[in-house]
Amino acid sequence: MEGLMDFVGTKDLKVYVKTHEVDDYIKVLGKQSVFEVPENLVGLGAIRRFLVDQHRDEDWFVILDDDTRGIMYRFDDKMIDITDGDHFRAILQNSEQIAEDLGTPIFTYDASLNPSLYTQMDIVSFSGNVPSCHGIIPRLLGDINYDSRLIVMNDYDIALQCKYYRRYLFIDKRYNLKWSNKWFNKGGLSTLRTRALLEKMNRILLQKYGPQVIKFAPKKVKCHINFPF
Repeated sequence: MEGLMDFVGTKDLKVYVKTHEVDDYIKVLGKQSVFEVPENLVGLGAIRRFLVDQHRDEDWFVILDDDTRGIMYRFDDKMIDITDGDHFRAILQNSEQIAEDLGTPIFTYDASLNPSLYTQMDIVSFSGNVPSCHGIIPRLLGDINYDSRLIVMNDYDIALQCKYYRRYLFIDKRYNLKWSNKWFNKGGLSTLRTRALLEKMNRILLQKYGPQVIKFAPKKVKCHINFPF
């Protein structure tokens, strides 16, 4: 959490934690920055649906994991770390304006790992998955919202909903978020992400979108998404 605050600062920052964690976070951040997530909400789908409902009146907001450490600019001959919070906020605001102009409610970042693959025409995408960091414009959501059944893999679902209702979402491929080594950290969903759970989530997605969109082989842990439109 400290690394995220060092990066983005505390202006307009809201930290959502489970009920039993609230007092500990208030000691560090103060009451004005700490908000409660009900204990009965399990999984990212339910929690993020709750966040959307809490911020329906906002012009826009951004969901950030607490292990976010910066953002990386990749559209160059080298990878450039951006660790200045004001610069990061300016990037977010620019992306929000583009999404607003396009009339789509979700904007995000997903750069290729290899900057040598870029051409001058490969800086944005209007289809694809939604990583952990993404912005939401509530008034453009309509019927789009997180599926509370999806403990994990809710990012695939929200991207597919956005494609279904709005035909596209906005992905700026010049940037990619930086995180700590979250896959090796205890806590969060690491204890829930079992093979059985992933298979169950795959089947929910398959039921929602059908075999032309969700390519799921039971022997594989993760499904493949064919983004339509």
